[in-house]
Amino acid sequence: MIVDGLIVVATVAAFALDGHRSAWYPWLLLIAATGVSVAGNVMHATVTAEPGVSALLAGCVAAPRSTRSVTSA
Repeated sequence: MIVDGLIVVATVAAFALDGHRSAWYPWLLLIAATGVSVAGNVMHATVTAEPGVSALLAGCVAAPRSTRSVTSA
């Protein structure tokens, strides 16, 4: 959640400072925070993957596991 908040703030700052010399800093924060967020999501998906699912597949496609059973009528 902290990283996602930084992404929002950096995005607003990057567009607010558009045209200024200091606009590089919020863009740098935006790129870095997005990289950290994606890396964290990949790590989480890899660790919580179902047995038998390759780490590469789990890291590329993060899908939540269904917790309720589906019955056919």
